[in-house]
Amino acid sequence: MYNQRPPRFFVIYLSALIAVGPFSMELYLPAMSAMASYFNTNMAALNYTVTAFFFGAAIGQLLGGPLSDQIGRKPIVLSGLLIYMLATVSIANANSVEAIQWLRALQGMGSGAAGVVSMALLRDVYPPQDAARKIPVVITVMMLAPLVAPLMGSLLVYFGWRVIFFTLLGFGMLLFSWQWLAIPETNQPKGNLNITQWLGNFKVVISHRVDGKLIATRYILAGGFCSGVLMTLITNAAFIYLEYFSIPVGVFPLYFSANVVCLIMVTLCVGKAVKHVEPQTLFKVGTLFQCLILGCLTLLVSVGVSDKQLIIPCLALAIGCGGLIQPCITSMLMAYFRRYSGSAASLATAIKFSIGGLLGGISNVFFNGTLAPVSLVMLCSSIMCCALLFSIPKQPLALIKEDKSL
Repeated sequence: MYNQRPPRFFVIYLSALIAVGPFSMELYLPAMSAMASYFNTNMAALNYTVTAFFFGAAIGQLLGGPLSDQIGRKPIVLSGLLIYMLATVSIANANSVEAIQWLRALQGMGSGAAGVVSMALLRDVYPPQDAARKIPVVITVMMLAPLVAPLMGSLLVYFGWRVIFFTLLGFGMLLFSWQWLAIPETNQPKGNLNITQWLGNFKVVISHRVDGKLIATRYILAGGFCSGVLMTLITNAAFIYLEYFSIPVGVFPLYFSANVVCLIMVTLCVGKAVKHVEPQTLFKVGTLFQCLILGCLTLLVSVGVSDKQLIIPCLALAIGCGGLIQPCITSMLMAYFRRYSGSAASLATAIKFSIGGLLGGISNVFFNGTLAPVSLVMLCSSIMCCALLFSIPKQPLALIKEDKSL
């Protein structure tokens, strides 16, 4: 579809679609303390609703991408958004934390199935080098969701936590209508579902080699550990800001948004820098700085430093480094695939959510009322990302030869 003109506001739509997950997560964070009081439970039980969302999203990614390769992008986006809306309205009427945990997993699955198709849509419409320039734009616009969502959530929670989920329902309805009315099918599928082919698509992606090395697998795992840093913070955000630092709910968005602002600023710079500097150079610089910052943070926490004027900037800078790493990983990975772009995107994003959910869960299991488990898990995740990225041989983006069979 390279020669076809993209629909109007296509990049904005893709940004909104991929933002369903982050928006659903961050809008909810300011309400977690109120929900813990409402259900007469502790914050750890609410943290598991975050982990459930991540794992549900991972399942949605695995389903959505390959299905979109086989039966088309549009039906998968519409089906995912429908599941998302049904789960959201059920959460708004739930009467127990246990029910919310299961429903949040279902909500995550719907958002994951719809959101993963956004990168495949981008790959359908734009050639690799154009896509590399569009990806930072999509991610930057998408990041407005976690910037705006906590502020909206802190206002909506005064009307009751259920109002937050009715707001998410409205967002889902808007995207459903947009996809139905304005976005054409960008893939030309065979129209039949083949489970063997479905699994085979994943095998093609993970077994793709360059000079005998599993390059795609390394990019996918590196992206997962990079996301693990962010998702560990998100899982514990309510505890860190509202309980550990005793920040009022009304001010919480300002502190949490510092992470998002750093992420947006760095990602915007990547969109410009990628025209002159190779993505591999950028993500290596980013992951080294992230390891250094998280190492300092872990050291501060281990010696008993609890000054928010030191801890919060370290968190924001570490998250900001992700804006240098993640877009470059995505552009390099997707450059290898065209026919299997949906499977590649779904597998990569599923791994991100799986690793993020696992690491967030680990930090919750070792919860001890301090920041030590959080900082240590974030540091280990960053080190793994760094090791994987430095194990990938250098290959300029412009010289990647597109294999039409992929």
